[in-house]
Amino acid sequence: MLQFESIQKTCVEMIVHQWLSVSTCLQTMVTAEELDLMTLHHKAQALALWEFSKVKETDAFLELPVGYIEKYLGNDGLNVTQGEFEVFEAGLCWLQDKPEERKECVLRILDCVRFADIPLSDIKTMLLYPVIGENTEYVQIVQSIIYIKGGKKPEELFSIDEYDVRTQTSRDSLEIDEGVLFSEEINSASEQKKAKQCSCSSKKDKVQVYVERLKIINSCCCCTSVEETTVPVKDGEVFVETSHPTDSEIHEEDHIRFTVATVTAARRLLSTPS
Repeated sequence: MLQFESIQKTCVEMIVHQWLSVSTCLQTMVTAEELDLMTLHHKAQALALWEFSKVKETDAFLELPVGYIEKYLGNDGLNVTQGEFEVFEAGLCWLQDKPEERKECVLRILDCVRFADIPLSDIKTMLLYPVIGENTEYVQIVQSIIYIKGGKKPEELFSIDEYDVRTQTSRDSLEIDEGVLFSEEINSASEQKKAKQCSCSSKKDKVQVYVERLKIINSCCCCTSVEETTVPVKDGEVFVETSHPTDSEIHEEDHIRFTVATVTAARRLLSTPS
């Protein structure tokens, strides 16, 4: 047994001094872990983390399984020399190497990126990358990050669709302020009676406006007597409004629609420890 351990130690030292390099460290790291050669694993990992800027350009990096790419890019010891955006670009290269096979791994890669450490201008450029820009879900998550990182609170900007309001299990998940009342029976007929009808005399559909800041609005193009500013939305949508702007002050970015899941994902990515 002692002789075997001595031979093993000699082999590890030989690998470290004669074979371990930037191009082989990732393969060595994975193989050593599988063989439970932890001394060799740690040495290979240390080299891979320190030489990240070079290692990410190797073929071995592109061949890493998703579990290992997560552990590697998410490691606190990763030596990032060009900023956290470098990690995002490395993850993107890995995704694009096998796009069809890895298209379901995008969020797992984004979880490795410390968005809190990336300048807002760089986050905006992420929308230009096809992996992000061609997927509505990822676009909305990045847009959510942009608004939150820009100083907006989720409850100040985001509308939540009716399905998410009905199925939301916690009122605190988005820290909605006390002025917005999420009724547990929002879909019941009795709650709908709280709405007040607009006073126009037209026979066209009426606009229903909730007394609180939570509004459900149907189609009406003739109302002029409703005191509160109303913004038409699609039937069945629930709209969370945070201010009372005039018509000229309403801009597209003031009323961005994101689901609870989207905002939650954005907040999680921003809270990744730096």
